[in-house]
Amino acid sequence: MARFTLAIALSFVPGMLWACEIASYEPGYVVPPASFGADCSFTVRGPLTLYTDITGTAAVNIGGGRIGQRVTRGMACGYAEEIWIVDCNSAEMIGIVGQPSGGVADNRKADLLYPPQGALRLSAETTVPDIANIAQREGYDHWTNIIQRLRETHRASHPELARLSQLDAACGCRIFYPDSALATQ
Repeated sequence: MARFTLAIALSFVPGMLWACEIASYEPGYVVPPASFGADCSFTVRGPLTLYTDITGTAAVNIGGGRIGQRVTRGMACGYAEEIWIVDCNSAEMIGIVGQPSGGVADNRKADLLYPPQGALRLSAETTVPDIANIAQREGYDHWTNIIQRLRETHRASHPELARLSQLDAACGCRIFYPDSALATQ
């Protein structure tokens, strides 16, 4: 009986592993162009499947002249989330990769940056240098040139990123802080 149970269990393993493989589109498939919403959301399609897309949420107003977005990069068997924070007045920016969420895939979840698991707290008084200090102290993977990092990190998997002039980390400044330095550039 134990051998039969083991044989049944093992018969499902290849299917489980297959679920994490990247399947290519049919020959001749053309990757759709990137799309951009009026709310600053965006989708940059991956060359293989929708699981390799890079998507950004609508910009949100953090307060104090700062906006934020959550950006997710799909992978074959998981995802990596990061947050972007932009100070529309000082033109300072920071991106922070989410923390590992465990499980089968190496998922990176942005919610784990915030309490109770993480140390990041955002308010209208929190500045980009404050956020950078927290990220440095906590060992969070972070950077200050959001679009450059996005283009450099994913240039092999998403070569079209280099050509996307519409990709704009400060887009939300024009919505929430239209008189700010970044909105008027």
